[in-house]
This record gives sequence, structure tokens and C-alpha cells, in this order.
Amino acid sequence: MSFLCSTDTTIPRSFLALRQPNAMSQSTQALPSARWTSFENWNWGDWGPRLKAFLAAINKPAIVSHASTLIGKTLTLSTPFSAGQYWCCFELVAPDGTLVIARVRLPPLDPHATLDHDYRAACEVATMAYVRDTTDIPVPRVHAYEPPESPRAHAAGAAYMLLEGLRGNSLMDLETDLADLPAPQLHRLLAQWTRIQARLATLTFPRIGAVAAYTPATGPTLGAIATDAGRIGPFDDAVEYLLAEARGRYAHAQKTPLPDADADADARYHRLGPFLHLDIIRRSALFRAHRAGPFPLLHMDIGTQNLLVDAEYNIVGVVDWEMAQTAPWAAHHYQYPFPPADDPADMAAALGDPDHPAHVGYSRIHALQRLYCCKFAEAEAALREEGTPLAVSVAEVLDSDASRAYFMMERHGVDGPVWDEVFARALVRTAYGLDEEGVREYIDCKEAEMEAELEPEAEGCCEG
Repeated sequence: MSFLCSTDTTIPRSFLALRQPNAMSQSTQALPSARWTSFENWNWGDWGPRLKAFLAAINKPAIVSHASTLIGKTLTLSTPFSAGQYWCCFELVAPDGTLVIARVRLPPLDPHATLDHDYRAACEVATMAYVRDTTDIPVPRVHAYEPPESPRAHAAGAAYMLLEGLRGNSLMDLETDLADLPAPQLHRLLAQWTRIQARLATLTFPRIGAVAAYTPATGPTLGAIATDAGRIGPFDDAVEYLLAEARGRYAHAQKTPLPDADADADARYHRLGPFLHLDIIRRSALFRAHRAGPFPLLHMDIGTQNLLVDAEYNIVGVVDWEMAQTAPWAAHHYQYPFPPADDPADMAAALGDPDHPAHVGYSRIHALQRLYCCKFAEAEAALREEGTPLAVSVAEVLDSDASRAYFMMERHGVDGPVWDEVFARALVRTAYGLDEEGVREYIDCKEAEMEAELEPEAEGCCEG
């Protein structure tokens, strides 16, 4: 299997204009909600009951009335909806096919989190306006944002946004295995995907933070970043930012219950993982490159779930900008479904052995990674020709240890206790070049050191 870049499927320079109107009439295209699943597959812990209680409490007619008044057209509410971790989306349709998406805030899920949802939403609105005004990236227009304290939010029963509706569905919903796409479609898709990120990375700032405010007259204002542990930043130094993120993860882990696990060893890394992150960021050489600005603007969650595509797999929109911020260059990494390998040596061994049980799976991931990196290099070359080169080559960053380490740190607590352990051990190997025995000894020592901090009568065993 080979997806190497080739001239017959390389995208022409016309793809630089990413924000283009749909060729078909709005009213002749299928509605995005045709693929929305409503309650289907909502069986994750308390998420289902939470969503049902939310739907029973909100005032949908108030939201529809506001949207209809705002755009001057009578809108009707489609029956299907789409819900995520923080928001629930409803589709509103005008007789001429014009779409408005009502994105309504869900109640908090984690009682221990101190995430400032209102500030994050304000940053999201500012970022979307800034990116729309300064690039050709297809970002939905924000018609209105009603924060919790507004009269309209009180009437609706929740804070909400009214967004321009785009005729597309999330890539994740259309195709799980990208490797099965025909080569021309796959090349075009990855070219657009990387082009969007490269274009976004031309928007740089001297500090790491979130776009807290924006007007065309004054430009963007950088402010703090909203995290589960509270607001942090802005930062002049990438390492200081990474340390603040790790401190937040560690503090959050200390006040949250241990996750359910099949064995005590699995849950062990709930708190130990972020503690290891702190040591690795402080003591290893992983993140010493590009510590000072300029720092690029990143979407921070530009995976298949947040790319809207049409039936031909052209990207028609990028959504969910709530985590967007400027960040270290190493925050660019391979995306799912072709994430960085936790152990490159294992991946290389599997690639070189056709009889290896992981050979086929790794071969597909590796081919997608090579094509993705190649398309990033093409996007960077196009930007250089345009006169807006990137300060740092993302195509080179993607295969770096720093990028892989950043990805594994960010996945802590996301993929479950078993993966917390896998990523923690891989981070130690990457940071210090230790063998398995060395990794075990290092982690045991750091665990003793952590326990000594949590329980002063305990004693640690690590130096430095």
C-alpha cells in the first residue's frame, strides 16, 4: 500500500481558496441532520440521563424564534440533533434551504472541573471571527452568542450560539478508515486538511494564550487559556506553558476519583502520569527547541470529528473552535485515525515483518502518516511561494519526539487507564532513552517521590 505524493493527484493552486460556495442549490442538497444520530450510542456513563434531562428543560421555541428574527426568515426545527461533551446542536431550516445551527450549552459533566465555560465560549467566538476575517479557512459565521447571564439565555434555559449552517457532515461520521478512500479523494482531503492547519499557523503571536477578544479595528487580543484546572497564561516560554498544563492535570487528578479499572496497576497512572509529565518537561531535552515565540495559532482539536465534508470529501467547514489557542510548535501532531506511535521501534519492527500480527494495521497508519506529512510539506511550499512562509516547518515537527510526547501528554485521562500507563511508559522511554528495566525503576522512584509529597512521612528515592 502506497499513498506517496504524486503529480497526478497533487491539488492545484486553486485549492488555496478553501472557502468556496457550494455548487448545488441549498434546497437540493441533503440536510446535515439526515446523518445525525440523536440518542443513538448515548450509553457513556451518566451522559444519556444528563442529555435527556437537558432536552426536557430547554425552551427550543425561544431559540428558533430568536434565530428566525435574526436572519429574517421563518425557520423550522429538524427532529434529529447532535450532542457532544459540552454542546448539543440543533438544525434550523428556512424554506429556501438556508441553515442555522443552534449550539446549546450542556450542563457540566465533571463536578470537579473548574473550566470557565463562559470565558472559553467568548474566546471561541473571537477566534472564529478573527480567522474568518484574516484567512480563507471555512469557518461558520457566528450570528449570535447568548451567554448565561443574557435574557435570551434565561428564556432558553441555557447559553447558546447561533451559527451559519454548512452543507456537510463530520468526516468521522462518513468514513472511519480513510485508507479505503480512492487515492484522488484521499489526496485532496489530506491536502485540504493540512492546508487549513498550515494557513492557521501563519497567524503567530509572541505569547501562548487564547484569543480573548477581536474586532477588525483593533485586531486580536491574547488572553488566558481556559483549562479544567482554571485559567492559565499567557506565557512567553513554551516550557512554562507546558509546566502549567501539567500542574493543572496533576491538581485535577488529585481531586477526582480514581477511574474504574480491571487492576490496581491500571488506575495507578491517574495521578502518577501528570507527575511524570512535570519531571519530563523540567528535566528532559524534549521541549527545548522553539521555547520562545513566535507561536502559531492552532485549532487544538482538528480531528475528523470537527471537519465538515461534502459527498466528495471536500472540506466545507471547520467547527468547534473552543480549544483554539496559540501553542508550542510541537502541538502539531498526527491526527486520528493515524496517531503517533507510542513505540516507534515496535512500529518499525511490524512494518518490516509481513508476518507480524500488527503489520497490516501499522502499514495503513504509516502510509497515511507519510501522505499527511507530504501534504503538509506541499502546503508549506505553497505558502512560501505566496510570501507567507511558516516560521517553523510543521512537516518536520510531525516526526519529532517532542510532537509525539506532546500528543501522549494531551491524551492522559482521555483513552482510559490502560492507555494512561502505555503513554506514561512511552514518554519515559522517549525522554530519557531508557530500556524497560530502566523505565520501571524510574517510574517506581517517581511514584515514591509523589507519595512523599502527598504523605510527608513517606520517603522518595529519586535525585533531582
